Parts: sequence; C-alpha cells; structure tokens
Amino acid sequence: MTRDAEKELPRNMTEMLSVKEAPDGTIERSKTFRLLCAVVSTKPEWDWWQLDYTQAYTNAELPEDREVFVTFPPGIMGSSKENPQHARLRRSLYGLADAGLQWYNTLNTQLQDYGMERSADDLCLFTLREDSKVMVLVIVWVDDVLLCGDPRCTKELLDHLEMKFPMRREKPGSFLGVRIHREEDTGQVNIDQSRYIRDALTKYGMEECKTRSVPAVDDPALFTKAGQEGVGTREHRERVEAYRGILGTLIHLTLWTRPDLAFIIGAMARHCSNPTELHLTVTRGILRYLRGSVDCSLSYGVTDRTDQLMAFYDANYAGDRTGAKSTSAFVILLNGAAVTYSSKLQTVVAQSTTEAEVIALAECTRAVIALRGKLEAMGLRQPPETVINVDSQTAIHLAHRPSNGPRSKHYAVRLKFLREHVDRRTVRIVYIPTQHNISDLPTKLLSKVKTSIFRDIMSGKEPVVYT
Repeated sequence: MTRDAEKELPRNMTEMLSVKEAPDGTIERSKTFRLLCAVVSTKPEWDWWQLDYTQAYTNAELPEDREVFVTFPPGIMGSSKENPQHARLRRSLYGLADAGLQWYNTLNTQLQDYGMERSADDLCLFTLREDSKVMVLVIVWVDDVLLCGDPRCTKELLDHLEMKFPMRREKPGSFLGVRIHREEDTGQVNIDQSRYIRDALTKYGMEECKTRSVPAVDDPALFTKAGQEGVGTREHRERVEAYRGILGTLIHLTLWTRPDLAFIIGAMARHCSNPTELHLTVTRGILRYLRGSVDCSLSYGVTDRTDQLMAFYDANYAGDRTGAKSTSAFVILLNGAAVTYSSKLQTVVAQSTTEAEVIALAECTRAVIALRGKLEAMGLRQPPETVINVDSQTAIHLAHRPSNGPRSKHYAVRLKFLREHVDRRTVRIVYIPTQHNISDLPTKLLSKVKTSIFRDIMSGKEPVVYT
C-alpha cells in the first residue's frame, strides 16, 4: 500500500460506503439547467427523460496507475486486528476522494463513444448531432442525468445506455431539489423549489410565520460591517452557525430559481464571518418573504414564446455604504423567463454614475456573448443582434461614440470592448424607461409593488413592458 493511499482512505469498507461526494470540477451549473429548460420549452415535440444510475460510483473502473488499497474489517476474508488483510480496488467506491471524477470519466467515455460532443463551456453538457442539427441534449450531475431530444434518437441513446449500466428512467419530476413540470401539449416548462422552501421553513421553525411582501427593508446597518466586540464568545459562535445555516439555504435558492433574492443574499453573504443580531433577523425576514411566495417558479413559454435572448442591465452607483462601490446587475431572459442573472459589487470604485453604468454594461455584454455561444452549441441559433435594454442614455451614447473623452479615458478598455461588439452587431443597445427595467431589482431593495412586478416578469408570469 502506498503512503499517499494510506493517508487518503478510510480504514474499512463500512466507512467508505457511507460517504458520497460530487466530482471535482464536473458540476453541472444551474445556468445550464435553466437553459435546457428554456430550450425544451421551445420544442414541444421533443421527449424528455430523467435518468438515475444505480450505485453509479461502483461502475467506474480505476485506471491502472491509480493504486488504492482497503483494509478488510475483522472477520472478513480472514482479517483481524493482529493480521489485517488488504485488497487492491479495481473499481471505484463511495468515499474515495476522486470517486465522482472516476464515474464522470466513465460516463463521459461512454457518451463520446456513442458520438456525443462535450461542451467546452460546461463539461457536463453533451450534444448529439445529425447532419449538423442537434438531436439530443444531455446534462449530468454525478449519477443524475437529464436527457431530451428527438424521440427516435432519444430512444436509441437510452437503449444504448441501459445496456452498459443499470439505471432507472422516468419523466422529469424533481432534479437536485428543483421541481420540474412540463405541459406536454404546449411544451411550457415550470421549475420551482417550493418543497425545498417548505422544508427549510420547517427546519428553522418558521412554517407558521407571518408573511411579508419584500425580502427586507433598506437600512444602512444592514450593509455596515460589525465591530469586533464579542467575537469568539459562545453567543457569537452560535449566532455565526445559525446565520451561515440559513444563508446557505437561501444561496441555494438564489442560484437555482429565485433571481428576486440576488441582491439581498449577496449583501448578506458579506457578513458571514461576523454577523450581527440584525443580520440574523434579516435572514429570518427573508424566510418570511419566501413563505409568502413559496410557489414562485420560473415559467418558460408561458407569456413570451421566443427563442431569442433578451437582456436587461442596471447599476446602483456607490450603493455599498462601506466601500462606496457600485452594484452591477443583469437579467437575461429566454422564452419569457430568466436563464441567467447576476448581482455583485464592482471590483473598482466608480467615480461617476456613467462609469458604473459602463462597467455593468460590459459585464452584461460578456454574459450575452457567452450565452450566445452556449445556445449555438445547444442548437438554438440566435439572430445577428441580441438586444440589451438600458435605462442610461449616457451609456448608450458612449457605446456608439467613436472616441473617448477626457472623462472616460480611465475606463476606455471597457468602452472599446462595448464598441467592438456594437460595431460587429453582436449586441444592440436600446433604451428602456427605468420603471420598466427589471434589472433594477437585483441592484437594490425596492418597494413591494415594484418587487412584485419585476419578480413576476423575471419568473415568466407577466410579459415584459417596454414603454
């Protein structure tokens, strides 16, 4: 047994079979999952299946240069404390540090041998083409697989996969805690985490709490870092543990199906190391908001049946009260609902509202370009120009201006990037009134009326308003 293997492995097989870890570097992103749902909603004729491999990790063979040994428990194969017996593993087991990676490599080889192409943007996205036309899409999360495509090609692929490893297939119902519902006649797809929210409310004793219409109210103390008084005490440790537990639940919701929480969760995440009692109260207030909107879902193909991307961006100048940094946000819709959204502090302190807007616009443009490439790989060709809706006339003017003025030289690189893609007609920047810019919600806390309106538009319940 090698010394590295001895340090890495549990002492017996019982311990090894009790742990299941995700593969390192091969995690299907929530953005890809939402894109798949949006693409499927544009193709009602496609079949859609969910696969669950049985004991997936044990199906993976370890490479010859990977020497892993286990110690048998006493009484097994003549092993005892005085005379332990060892064996070299030929197949992966749950609990190995790279068990998920070995399974992924096995499944990747099987899919590529069948003729599928792996995406360069997301290593867990695979496509099958016939005559340059995408016929099947597959996304992978460890032993859970979503497969959709042309009925004939889908059936052939399923038959091929079932011949290799045992698995269970069914119509998608729940994928990684996200509930999926598809209307067979229209192709409309709804995804939500209502069950996850109800479980979280029960876990934290708030299943009967009063509801609220906004995640939080604007308070300067929310965005101010706490002092060091009381750090290290038992009360502080208990508060940190409770805060991180609730916040982790909320982050998971935000990443998958709740773009309306992007701003407040990003702000609260900056206080993980030293939250105050006010911060803990705010996280519980967000749970109250979730109880009032527990059935909120992302609905693709309900209000706006289009296979064209539509982007919105905004910036909140100097919104960070601690460091005076601005907040950039964008929301990108496809087939009526959000497929990508972001809310984060800018890395530099903008010296004007114009600079903050240009930085945010450049970030949105990069996201649009990346999505166009991924949708192209998924067989959903985009028009020559993707519309980005902007509520800043100055940003629109600068993006079309052929040269830089003295007040824009320090962010000239971003402007050149924007102008290049405007000139190439990759993006088209158009004006939208602020009261209709849905990306205003991920930049700041809004009133309950605006929160409700923008949330419904992002989730696909209401159509986009332009004027």
